Amino acid sequence: MHHERQQRIVTGHPVRAILATACLALGLLLSPWAARAQDVDWSGYYAGAHVGWLWADIDYREPDFPGFEINPGIDGFQGGLIAGYNHQINRLVLGLALDGGLQTASLDAGDPGSNGYSAFDLDWNAHFRARLGYALPRRTLVFAALGLAMARFNLDDVDPGFGKDNTVLTGWTLGGGIEHVLSDRLLLRLEYLYDDYGHANYRITSPPATAFFPYYRVRTELTASTLRAAIIWRF
Repeated sequence: MHHERQQRIVTGHPVRAILATACLALGLLLSPWAARAQDVDWSGYYAGAHVGWLWADIDYREPDFPGFEINPGIDGFQGGLIAGYNHQINRLVLGLALDGGLQTASLDAGDPGSNGYSAFDLDWNAHFRARLGYALPRRTLVFAALGLAMARFNLDDVDPGFGKDNTVLTGWTLGGGIEHVLSDRLLLRLEYLYDDYGHANYRITSPPATAFFPYYRVRTELTASTLRAAIIWRF
């Protein structure tokens, strides 16, 4: 029966993602490419592709039915395109970056952590960020980034006769990483992003012969962490 189970599962913050980023960054600095000690000019336009893994936490509740709350975690592969512009002033590097990508992060209604009738799916996300970097010797840049995050999130009640809803979430993103020049035009970026998309409201249509007719309300809050690598071409 719809809404007959109450469940709350709490997932941990992905500290391992931050530690993995630090280890990968150290690997870059110790790589054979790092032996080239000459500095580079980081100014200019760039574009490339990124791939990685995304973890998201969903705070789900139904305002009309107190107690029907869950906190599932979803994760999956992500990949997309990235572009931006840098301007270097001495060792400081200022920039703007835009990226977008598709996700596979989802949770079926029958998966552990669900309430038995709600399925979740994160279609895509995008970021527009300002970056502040510091150019190190050995052709390496460390940076922090802050800006706007957007994502499309789908919510589907799989019980017979019930509906689904979706929305484009907006929020903020904070992250950082490291870049290393592999050749005159090619560089590798490793970074971690934390996105907070805030809350969103949904209306799930219901069959006439239920206590939820014509719809019931859902409210979610979504945060996500991403660890990704990018191959970038400098123009």
